[in-house]
Amino acid sequence: MNISSTPELITPANNSINNPNTINFKWNKINSAIYYILDISNDLNFNNIFVSDTILIDTSKIVKGFQDDSKYYWRVRAKDSLGGMLSSVVWNFTTILPIYLDINILFEGMYYPLFNLMSRRDTVTAYLYQITSPYNKVDSARSVIDSISFKGLFKFHNAKSGIYFIAVKHFNTIETWSKKEEKVF
Repeated sequence: MNISSTPELITPANNSINNPNTINFKWNKINSAIYYILDISNDLNFNNIFVSDTILIDTSKIVKGFQDDSKYYWRVRAKDSLGGMLSSVVWNFTTILPIYLDINILFEGMYYPLFNLMSRRDTVTAYLYQITSPYNKVDSARSVIDSISFKGLFKFHNAKSGIYFIAVKHFNTIETWSKKEEKVF
């Protein structure tokens, strides 16, 4: 065997939580390695492989498509020119918990106060913005607003719990922001 050491994992950190659904995996370089194999599974024994990808030269790989609130296991195997292979230790990480936001919305011109209902159900996009200038957009989600309850349940996949300005946009209205910051979790 030509490989002198096992790959050491860098990110995502072992036992880390609230990782996004797109992750840049990184590990250290092994000088004698001709390629690496990145394995990601949802079980410790790697019986159900989510990703098994061969990476030439590079020591990082961006992987998309992880499910919300799920635990994954990952390892890197290095192969040398003589066919020898050594595996890193197995690390695990958990993806972010989605944020659910229940919002009541009434559209001007679509609400009939006499009947206390809207003329139809309609789709709205809600945005979470940072609370400090330049108020960058953090995440967005779409939901259908019910014509009777005026509620929509928005599921944000890329935002962590925190304090945000909330903005809503309907195709026929001006984007409307919350008056103050709101705690979202």
